Amino acid sequence: MQISHQDRRTLPWLAIVFCVLILALILGGLSEPVSFDDSLRHFMMGKLMAARGILGLRGWSEWFFAGYLFEHPVDPWFLSNVLYMPFTGFPIAQGLHLYALFSITFLAFCFVLILKNLEVNPVISSLLVLLLIFGHEGFLFRLLIARPFTVITALTVLLMLFIIKKKNIPAGITMVLLVMLSHIFVFPLGVALIGVFLSYMNKNKQKSLSLFAAVSVGTLVGFFLHPEPIEYLKYMGLVFFRTPFMNFPDRATELSGGLGEGGIIFVITAVIVLLHFLIIFNRKVRQKDLFVLLFLDFVAVFFLAQFMLWARSMDFLWPALLVLAGWLTTYFADPFGKLSELFSQKRHAIGALTAAFTLFVCFVSTVPLALAINFSDKNHSLNFYKQAFANVEPSARILPVRWDWFSPSVAVRPDLKYARGIDPLFDYASNSGAYALMAAVFPTRFPETRQYIDAEGWLEASLKVYPSDYLMLSAERYAPIIKSIKKLGYEDVSQSEKWAVFDVKKINGLGDKSKKSE
Repeated sequence: MQISHQDRRTLPWLAIVFCVLILALILGGLSEPVSFDDSLRHFMMGKLMAARGILGLRGWSEWFFAGYLFEHPVDPWFLSNVLYMPFTGFPIAQGLHLYALFSITFLAFCFVLILKNLEVNPVISSLLVLLLIFGHEGFLFRLLIARPFTVITALTVLLMLFIIKKKNIPAGITMVLLVMLSHIFVFPLGVALIGVFLSYMNKNKQKSLSLFAAVSVGTLVGFFLHPEPIEYLKYMGLVFFRTPFMNFPDRATELSGGLGEGGIIFVITAVIVLLHFLIIFNRKVRQKDLFVLLFLDFVAVFFLAQFMLWARSMDFLWPALLVLAGWLTTYFADPFGKLSELFSQKRHAIGALTAAFTLFVCFVSTVPLALAINFSDKNHSLNFYKQAFANVEPSARILPVRWDWFSPSVAVRPDLKYARGIDPLFDYASNSGAYALMAAVFPTRFPETRQYIDAEGWLEASLKVYPSDYLMLSAERYAPIIKSIKKLGYEDVSQSEKWAVFDVKKINGLGDKSKKSE
């Protein structure tokens, strides 16, 4: 049975429906968020916005009583947090799963839209959609944890389309949205500047200046519309011009180079290089717009270079590579026919093998990840955090020894104030000595030295820096220091076997004095 051309045109959209259904099956069986990280605090920020109005918050400082984030009221993810608002009427886990499905659908839609405008073969487009969603395990995991990156990636793909089609006003509007969504708008801004540069080098000075003006105005308008534009700029200065150059010992793995995360990325890169050679040495290929080829090449190289330094760049690199691969296939009137010539096989066999390879890659990436997520769902729960704070009064000040406990803590007790969270770089930047105090009892770094720590001296020094009411420690990972603190007579008020939450308000009067001074 032959598929008509009209039917083929619907294949990419059907691929989106298929992807969303599979993801809904993966997420539907989970009772907890996929990850206890940033998505939780974005969700809670959206929930506060829904209750108070989108301009009724003081940024992240809503939840802190010390450090940089307390002193600088800014929400660098302002519009991203607004997008969570429609999902905050659901329980946290279900709301985040629905947000993930929404953002993934939007990304897939934008991806198909650019492939359609580039006139990529519908069958190839469908296979590329499958690869986009299921082809890279790390990328898929970042989609499922419901962070704001997915929407930003989708708008970056749209920005690429507007630049290719020379639609400057939509490109400018997209920049407005990107600036308000997050400070990582600097990466799509780089994409826009590549378009400006290549347009100028292509002797289209008028179009180049027009695009530059649209992008510049869009960026400025985005800053103007942001609720805290000055603090937003200060935050960007810290993130991009200070913290990258600090001698910080505990950078997150995904902030390191992406060489170990490559895998299929390097396979697709090799395919792209091969397609370039086939185009260069084949005189029968179609004549295509050189600007589009150079633009997509430069964007891919731009993000590939970043990926080698910063693994998180896969959020932009993976779609950019697949769009480039799709565009390169349009140089051949019959891509599958060209492959059949190269490998001396029948056209239908080549098509079937290509589809089978794509499905195999997707299967290998998705199934182990889905099983791991399902397994972890049975071993972590927000209830442990609820139990930990069961006896803690509202508005109390919490000192979590680990910064990454903040997001799940604020998800269950947004009424409390916290000393640290979101990123340890903020602690280190504002007070490296205070950060060193917390790192001194970290169990995986020099564990043999913990026996020499003076628990009473450490606790007193920590509370001088962070005048807190309660100290939060992991019962399992911080067992030695917990034992020492208990010997000092402090009460563990936690109702969870996984946590120790010590009431430290009375230590040398520090807690009471600091509370009176506020």
